Formats: sequence, C-alpha cells, structure tokens
Amino acid sequence: MPTINSAIVGMKFHAGSHDKLLETEDGSPVTLVRDPQNEYDPNAIRCEIDGQICGFVPASQAKRLAEDIDAGKAVTASLRDYSKLIIEVEDEPDSAAAE
Repeated sequence: MPTINSAIVGMKFHAGSHDKLLETEDGSPVTLVRDPQNEYDPNAIRCEIDGQICGFVPASQAKRLAEDIDAGKAVTASLRDYSKLIIEVEDEPDSAAAE
C-alpha cells in the first residue's frame, strides 16, 4: 500500500477551515472527495473533516490520486501537524465499492 505525504492547500478560501484544522487531533481521518466539476482543476480532490471543506490536495498529487479514486482503489487520509496529510492508496480496487 503506497503512502503519500501531502499538504492541504487552499485553506484560506474556505471559511472556518483554519479553526477546524486546529481543533482536529493528529491522526484523525480526512475525507478525500473527488471534485471533477472544479473550475480550476478537473482532477481536484477536496479535503473534508466532519463534512467541512478544509482545502484541497495539491494539483501536483491530485492527478495521480484522482486516477486511483476513479479506478475504484480505496484512498484514505489522516491529518498530521495541522495542515499535512498522510494518504494511503490500496494497490487493488476496492471490491465493496465496485458492487
């Protein structure tokens, strides 16, 4: 299972994201949501905590991760050091998601 260290970018564009990130403990899950309708990047991946948008995965990493998500691979993320992510990608597509 590949592990990717990443940042959360674009936090300043989402009201309340700074406070949400400050109050969230290291290791907490971050939901990664594909955002193909994003006007700036069709590979965009939103970072959400408890349903609140806190930013995005950097475009330099989003293209590959978007391909993994679109292929049905399980992609999970957890918060580290306020604005960093540890992202894990399953090597095989998630059979439960395909059903």
